[in-house]
Amino acid sequence: NLVKDITVTHDHHIGAGIVGTKVIWPQLCRFGYCDVALNASMQRTIPGYGWWFMQGATTLWEHWQATKYNSSKCGGIGTKNHIMFGGQGSWYYSHLGGIRQRHSNTSNWKDIIIDPYTNSTIFDINFMDTQIDTLNGKIVVDVQVYPKKENGIWERLTVVIPTGS
Repeated sequence: NLVKDITVTHDHHIGAGIVGTKVIWPQLCRFGYCDVALNASMQRTIPGYGWWFMQGATTLWEHWQATKYNSSKCGGIGTKNHIMFGGQGSWYYSHLGGIRQRHSNTSNWKDIIIDPYTNSTIFDINFMDTQIDTLNGKIVVDVQVYPKKENGIWERLTVVIPTGS
């Protein structure tokens, strides 16, 4: 079971290579485990995008073990601008920001789904501003989620959909 593999076997880290990394995130969300995907993507230990962030990364690196100043843990090789683990980027837009095409085999953004992951407050993420430029114009999803004392949470969702979508 993938969820057990991530949460138990790999201590909330993904245990996949460059091919699996791209498909894990959306599949977890598809089956109701976006929280597991988001938690794994934010890990601040190796392997984790949070580790790179803590090392000062502003790009995707070739090796999980690299640090800002040193790739010697990786045999002294590796670039600091490598798309190899970039599958999570599209997942941020499609599942966290919630902008997806209804049919995966189209490219015109005519039929879209707006479905942001608003349970992100468990990770102290209170807002997401997601924008995608399409041939029809810009699609914007702006989500703000804040706790309220009176009745749980307060959500504000602003959506801009261009004409023709």
